[in-house]
Amino acid sequence: MIPSQWHEYPSLLLQLNALSKTRDELREHNLYEAYGMRPSNDLGQPTDEVHRARQSDGTWNDLEDPHMGAKGTGFGRNVPLSMTVTDVKRLLKPDPRVISRKLMARDDFKPAGIINALAAAWLQFENHNWFFHGDGVADKTIDIPLSA
Repeated sequence: MIPSQWHEYPSLLLQLNALSKTRDELREHNLYEAYGMRPSNDLGQPTDEVHRARQSDGTWNDLEDPHMGAKGTGFGRNVPLSMTVTDVKRLLKPDPRVISRKLMARDDFKPAGIINALAAAWLQFENHNWFFHGDGVADKTIDIPLSA
């Protein structure tokens, strides 16, 4: 009997192989990219350095697709962009600023208890991915007005 899930395989090697096949199938059949999402410049062959360490701009995380996940590239989608609709009337409902103030504002110090410095550094790193810091494309931003 062939396992139906990657984690049901009896060895780590077989599990990794199953995960790799699943990833390839998803990339082939379930991932859509908008035009111009990835740079067209050729980065050439991977150097010894990219085999040893991650690059600060995110290039070469995938040796077969060096632009995947790099700075300035977009994310693939599970639905073609042409089939999506932006609900402009309800885009700011609920108001992101109200959500931010209710969920993210501190009223007093709340210690994290079990989180160490590495976790704090990782959260800081991820915050730069999650929030816009002004280096995006100006005509693709959404300005959220301040209430009175």
